[in-house]
Amino acid sequence: DLIFIDPPFQENYYAKILKFISKKQLKENCIIYLESNKNEPIDETIFIILKFKKTANVFSYLLARK
Repeated sequence: DLIFIDPPFQENYYAKILKFISKKQLKENCIIYLESNKNEPIDETIFIILKFKKTANVFSYLLARK
């Protein structure tokens, strides 16, 4: 499964969304794609950063739950 997170950049919803997802039961191989306009802090006690990329003004993350 794939969760795609691309909220409005100016609203700063990332922490709230990741906190919400961290409390949900996800399938074992679920991948989370997150886009942001800044380098977001990722709680690596909960998520594994599979891939990170910066292009122009967009930071992209592929995450999985630990």
